[in-house]
Amino acid sequence: MESTVQTFKNNIESVKKLINFDREVLDIAITSIEDLHNSLLKSQNITNEQLNGKRTLDIIKGIRTNDSLKSRYSVINNQSIVLLVSYFSSAIADIFRYASKVAMETHKEKSVLDEELKIRVSDLSQLNADPGELIGDLLIAKNNITFQDMKSIHREFKKYFSIKIEKDKVVNNIILSQACRHSIAHEAGLVNKRILNQLQSATPRDIKPELKFNDLLEFNENEIKQVSESMLSYVKNLYEKVNEYSKNI
Repeated sequence: MESTVQTFKNNIESVKKLINFDREVLDIAITSIEDLHNSLLKSQNITNEQLNGKRTLDIIKGIRTNDSLKSRYSVINNQSIVLLVSYFSSAIADIFRYASKVAMETHKEKSVLDEELKIRVSDLSQLNADPGELIGDLLIAKNNITFQDMKSIHREFKKYFSIKIEKDKVVNNIILSQACRHSIAHEAGLVNKRILNQLQSATPRDIKPELKFNDLLEFNENEIKQVSESMLSYVKNLYEKVNEYSKNI
């Protein structure tokens, strides 16, 4: 299960690279133009800055230093939130599957063993191999569990494994990201009453604490970092709780 945490870390890094791709492109351009400038200046003794690339180099360096392109990438930043929520829900689902396996095989939890499930005939062959590997998916399907909703996550981990997760600022930050993901993906990033209702109890939080009706969602790099850190903190904490659960027999 530790690989789940590492995979989530790797996914966060991929999002960081996405929102900083302009810097990487500019760094490549700067290096290439610097090489050309030095070659024209030293090898061919071209001192005219308009001809040896110096003017162009200064302009691009200025753009890179001032992050002048950042303001034009709000769409990419918003899509980064969508990706993070997806990666987060995938990590939580993996942890749930592992906890389900432990509950069935080690703890013999009544909450799991007494659950009535409707399965397909095609699932029976998998059950013959290792029921523990399939039980998590069966519970998820039977209860339509969504890991893009913190209430659902808290409810299911408490119901099946008696794992309680405190609602704090970290959780509220994640709730904010989940609410905004839906708006970005389905409603052009506009804040509506559904989002405001969802966020009423998500206080205090570090990110966008004062959203208003019809606001247009635009995430900046710092906010994306805060979302990432909150999600990683939550995944690590839940991993530790499930790890302790697996050892307490």
